[in-house]
Amino acid sequence: MQLILNSFQINEYGITSAINFVLKTHIFLKSNKRAVYIISYLLLIFNYSYSQQTAKNEETAKNFLDLLQKEEYAKCISLFDTSVTSKIGASQLDQIWTGLNQQLGEYKNLKTIRLEQKDSFEIVHQICQFEKTIIDFKLTFNKKGVICGIFFAPPTAEGGYKEPSYANSRAFNEQNITIHSGEYALPGTLTLPIGGEKFPLVILVAGSGPNDRDETIGPNKPLKDIAWALASNRIAVFRYDKRTLIYGSKIVNQQITVKEEVIDDVISCLKQLKINPVIDSAKIFLLGHSLGAMLMPRISLSDKNVSGIIMMAGNARPLEDLIVSQMTYLMDNSTTKSKEEAEQLEKMKSKVKYLKENTLTLQTPSSDLPLGIPAAYWMDLKKYNPVETLKKLTLPVLILQGEKDYQVTMQDYNLWKDGIIKQNNVVMKSYPKLNHLFMEFNGEKSLPADYQIPSNVAEYVVSDIIKWVKEH
Repeated sequence: MQLILNSFQINEYGITSAINFVLKTHIFLKSNKRAVYIISYLLLIFNYSYSQQTAKNEETAKNFLDLLQKEEYAKCISLFDTSVTSKIGASQLDQIWTGLNQQLGEYKNLKTIRLEQKDSFEIVHQICQFEKTIIDFKLTFNKKGVICGIFFAPPTAEGGYKEPSYANSRAFNEQNITIHSGEYALPGTLTLPIGGEKFPLVILVAGSGPNDRDETIGPNKPLKDIAWALASNRIAVFRYDKRTLIYGSKIVNQQITVKEEVIDDVISCLKQLKINPVIDSAKIFLLGHSLGAMLMPRISLSDKNVSGIIMMAGNARPLEDLIVSQMTYLMDNSTTKSKEEAEQLEKMKSKVKYLKENTLTLQTPSSDLPLGIPAAYWMDLKKYNPVETLKKLTLPVLILQGEKDYQVTMQDYNLWKDGIIKQNNVVMKSYPKLNHLFMEFNGEKSLPADYQIPSNVAEYVVSDIIKWVKEH
C-alpha cells in the first residue's frame, strides 16, 4: 500500500498511518487513518528521539496507559510536549485507542515494561495484552521528562528473524553505501557476490510507509530474504532505508507525493550505482513490492537505465479502493464486529466517494479525504494509471502475486493480466499458498497476525526471480 504524507501514511502491511503516526503495515492498521481504521497495528511516531532513563518516566508511562483505559484523553494530552499536541488532540487520541480496541479486542493488562536509551532521549516500552494480540506501546521522553513521541507496534517476536535456508552467506559480502538524493542521504546495503567480475544488479523498492531497507515487519524481513537469495546466486542487490523513515519528522509538514516519497530516491540509486565499478550498468533491474511495485511502470519511464522490472503484489486498482477493500475484509473476518467498525467503514466509503467525484485543489481539507492524507498526494495518484503506463513499456516485466494476499488481491492481478494480455514482454505468475509478504502461512485466510510468525519468502518465489533475471 503506500504512502506518507503530511500527516498520514499508509504502510505496507495493512497500515496506514499518520506519518508522524505510522501504522506499520500493509498489514495491521495499515492504519487507515485519521484514526486508525483497520489493519492491525498502529504505529504513531512523532519523533525518532529518545531520552535518559528515569523512574519518573516509567511512572508517567504507566499513568498515561491508565488514563487511556479510563478514556481521560484530555489528561493524556496534558502529558505531551507541544511538538506532539500540535499534531494530535484528545479526539484523535480517542479515535486511536477506540480503534485499537475494535481491531485487537479489549485491552487486558500490562505484561512487561522496559526502558531503552537513544542519544538524549528515552523510550519506555509497555508490552500490552489485548484480547487478540500483544502490542508494544512505546512512549518517547525528552530530557525534561515530557512525552514527545507515541508509537503502537507489534512486539519483537520470540526467536526473531531467521535466515532463509536458501541463502549462502559465504557466497557474498555486504557493504554500507549511502545514496544522496537531493538534500537527503539514505543509508543502504549493497550485497555483492564474492568474485572479481561485474554483476547484474537488482535494486529493491519497499512498499508504503517508513520502511527500513529490509522491509521489516515483526520478525520478518522479506527484502533481506530476497537480497540474500539473489546474492547467493551471483546477482548483486541494493536495498535502502526509505526517506520517510530517516527524515519523517522533517517532511511531515510538506505537501509530498509518491515522487518525493519513492520515485526521486529510486532514480538517485540508479544514477549512483550504475557507475559502481563492480556493477554491470547494462543489467540493472528494479524490484518493487506493493506500493513499490505499483510505481514500477512510472519509474521505468523516468529512467532509461532500467533493464527490466519485477512487480511483487502491486496494486492495479486505485489506492482508495484498496483501503475500502481492506477495511471490509478485516471487518468481515473480525470476531468482534461492532457498530463502530461499521460506522468507520461507511465514513471511509463516503470519503472515497468524495475523492472520486470532486476536483481537488491543494486547499482541499485533508479531513475530507481518505486516511486524512493531504490533497497533493491524491491529486498526483489520480493522474497515474499503472496498467496503462505498463502498456507503454517494451522492457522485460515480471509480475508476481500471492493468491491469499488480502491487501493487494487477485483482483489486481487480473487487472494487470487483462490490460497487458497481448504484450509478450510481460511474464505473470501467482502462488496459491502465499500472503502479501510472499510467505506461506497456516489457515484458510491471511490475517494480520500471520505477519508476526517468523517466516521467509518462499524459496520457489526467489527461484523464479533468479531465473528470470538471469534470462534477461
